[in-house]
Amino acid sequence: MSAIPAPQRIELSPAVRAILEADTPRSQLLKHFLRFTEALLAPDVAGIDSTVTPDARFHELEAIGYPRGPEGFKMFRRQVNAAIPDEHIFIIAVRFEGDDIIEADLDISATHTEGFKMFRRQVNAAIPDEHIFIIAL
Repeated sequence: MSAIPAPQRIELSPAVRAILEADTPRSQLLKHFLRFTEALLAPDVAGIDSTVTPDARFHELEAIGYPRGPEGFKMFRRQVNAAIPDEHIFIIAVRFEGDDIIEADLDISATHTEGFKMFRRQVNAAIPDEHIFIIAL
């Protein structure tokens, strides 16, 4: 696992930081998204339980054989965190639909160590440098 704490592996563009510093419903949603992102990077994935609901679905993971819901997501993140322990996320931009949906453009960099070969193939073949995640509350 990375010696660098999860919050220090998340970087914000100036525009995203400005939204975070405001006191608005959108800044609150962005703070929730950052807590979720920190939980993903943390060595102990138990923090995911405080950022997603028990009935959350991760359809892409279920489609490739992971258990349904947060337990499958945590299993996936344990494997990712072990294979790429220095994952760094730069949040380039965020967009909002109302006050309860956020989209984030991310630039994710990491060094793949070993294991989790299926993910490695997907990263090389299917995931571009810029990602869009949608979090709905």
